[in-house]
Amino acid sequence: MKKWDLVDGKLIQDTKIKPTKSIFISSKDKALTAITKQNSIKIFNNDTNSEALPISIKCDSRIDSVVFTENNASIITGTNTGKVRFWSTENGEKQEAQFDLKYGNTPENIQSMDINVNSDLLAIASKSGNIYIFDLTKEPSSSEPITTIKGDSPSSSVSFSKTGTRLASMFTDGESSYAEVWDARTGFPLTGKINTYKGSSKVQFMHNDTHLFAWPEHLNWVTPDDLEYGGIASLWCISVTEENSSPVDLPSILKAFGKEELNEKSEAVATSSIENKLSKTKNLNPKGNLGKLFNWLKKFPSSRGDS
Repeated sequence: MKKWDLVDGKLIQDTKIKPTKSIFISSKDKALTAITKQNSIKIFNNDTNSEALPISIKCDSRIDSVVFTENNASIITGTNTGKVRFWSTENGEKQEAQFDLKYGNTPENIQSMDINVNSDLLAIASKSGNIYIFDLTKEPSSSEPITTIKGDSPSSSVSFSKTGTRLASMFTDGESSYAEVWDARTGFPLTGKINTYKGSSKVQFMHNDTHLFAWPEHLNWVTPDDLEYGGIASLWCISVTEENSSPVDLPSILKAFGKEELNEKSEAVATSSIENKLSKTKNLNPKGNLGKLFNWLKKFPSSRGDS
């Protein structure tokens, strides 16, 4: 890994490190950069005025995923033997929190990790297709995930939304790829399977969390006419709103259109006060996508016009 000054083009640093598994990651504010090689990791301070030497850390096995906490105080490593460890970015000391993940009796192969904006949720993607979500506010001794999501293929990428309340993952087996979105704490699915182009392996929220961007980490060399294979990125709309949070009146409005709701016993019963609930559509922005959708649905079908 080499670093240049973009103003004058001068070489600032040559680490002489060749990363393994293409792991080269910077903190969100770009203040720190981490590079891995096998079971070793080095953390560099990107301040050109800093004379601090890089922090060196060694794990028990090959590092396949790395993520910084939001405040840059810690870096989290995930290995091909399912070991998740927390380290100080100040001195490289191992911290108390740690997780050892297994699929049955076999150690998980960790593929990807992400931490939400509040640094209280950690999502871990594995080659088995399992995604483990940990609440980092619990006692360090608590090694049980609050939610486990099971995919149909190896999970190659996980990403929290900007608000930290949603989680997306990409699943791929080399032959096909799909993405999906869930509530970050409960694992409740918010979308179905989004079938992306073959070879897609990375996923990220975009456009105020209303879209999902999927792309291949590595280019597959194929003929230009074969669009089923890798090398193609795609953008998917996953929300009818322009906001990253739902309007407070949305549950009532949905109950009115569905004409049924759940009672205290989780039984489906007829929605009460339908007209009152429908009237809450007036609180929505009439020029926004959600306002347009519900105002269109309120019209008699023969008078709706084009959708």
